[in-house]
Amino acid sequence: MQPMTRLSKKDLIELIETTEAEGNDATELKELLRQVSGEEKPWQPRQPARQRGSGLEEEEESVEDRLNRRVGHLFQDGIHGELLNRIIEMDGEHSQKELKQICLENELGASGDKKEMAAKLIAHKVDTEAKGQKQGVYKVSQRLELCHTVTASSKKEAEDIAREKGEVDAEITQLQDWIARRIS
Repeated sequence: MQPMTRLSKKDLIELIETTEAEGNDATELKELLRQVSGEEKPWQPRQPARQRGSGLEEEEESVEDRLNRRVGHLFQDGIHGELLNRIIEMDGEHSQKELKQICLENELGASGDKKEMAAKLIAHKVDTEAKGQKQGVYKVSQRLELCHTVTASSKKEAEDIAREKGEVDAEITQLQDWIARRIS
């Protein structure tokens, strides 16, 4: 029996938007939405909007536009492409407290959100790897995944059967990513 997933029309539209935002092809999903809706072109990308005090709806500003408006003057060509990716990467690697501390240590001012502080640090060529991070010992291992193929009438039954099997008849798949776990 094939697994079944039920999506509302709204969920399907969100899935289409997410798929396209990640740079993947959503043609089949759009076709499915067209078939379900019975319309020629039912899918139109939603325009992000938020309610303002005046009651009028405005489009929400993109991260790139917001950063260019607030700290874009720090870069000759503005913020886009690879530079934007570096800012987002730094934002993900550090907490707000760490970025604020590094900015203060370098007399850059710690106002703004994480991405703005990251942009300031990149503009002033501050090495965030050396500052603000404690050295630690990590245990690094490549992930393995055990896969069982079972025939069952429900997900719970399939999980129970796989649990009973243990590692017998399991297909071991070595995943391409690595996991680091801090041990001290």
